[in-house]
Amino acid sequence: MARGTAPAAGIYLGDEFWQQRPMDALGLGKAIDLVKEMMAPVGGSLSEAWASLIGDRATYWRMKNAMKYQPLLKAEADRLGLKMNAAKIPDKFAFTWFDEATKQDEPEIQVLFARLLARASDDGVNTGSDRRLIDVLARLTPEDASLFQRMYSDEPFPDTGVYSDTHGIGDDREKGWPVDWLYALLKHVHPNFTPISIDNLVVQGCLSRAMRLDFSGSGGAVATKTPEHIAWGREISSRVKQREYIDATELGKALYLAVKA
Repeated sequence: MARGTAPAAGIYLGDEFWQQRPMDALGLGKAIDLVKEMMAPVGGSLSEAWASLIGDRATYWRMKNAMKYQPLLKAEADRLGLKMNAAKIPDKFAFTWFDEATKQDEPEIQVLFARLLARASDDGVNTGSDRRLIDVLARLTPEDASLFQRMYSDEPFPDTGVYSDTHGIGDDREKGWPVDWLYALLKHVHPNFTPISIDNLVVQGCLSRAMRLDFSGSGGAVATKTPEHIAWGREISSRVKQREYIDATELGKALYLAVKA
């Protein structure tokens, strides 16, 4: 049989043929050899390749990040009036914090990690040492974190007239914010706002979305029985609309208490 042709029917060429031939036919054998050649200069194993190409740089980068936390922790603890006690922090919380905190090289997120650890170790307050807060914080960008703090803060929105006295979304007096109103407001007062930050805060459990009936256009027809309102009541389906709201969550409240300025 000529080289490269399939065997005639009924001819058995052995297991070795069927193990090797299909790979060669698809060109996979050459691909595997190429990969082996690429790996050969660094030792041939994945762990050795990682250590040589990436691992050392990643370790150095994380150690540089770790070194930034000591002055940050002291500065934030002093500013917030906290008394840090390392013995108060559970080992698992400490290990998880270190693992995630040293992956952060953005100053805005590093400050929040510093506040989280400082409050978890404070003798004077009991904000708890919930490892879930570490996981959530690690998945926020600086833009997400800035928006998160803006929404939960009780500081008034600037230049917004009647909305300048709005309480933070986590305040019990607030029953959620309409999405359309919130987006318009944030585009006006919050730098670089993009809806994707809201989406990520919802995904991470810091906010939630809900559809509710909006009676603001009903003119009181639902609750009042005057002739005028009864007439409006006949048009209630066009006056009462579903509206999407953004609400606070318990996880969001807990994270805000742990990282607020």
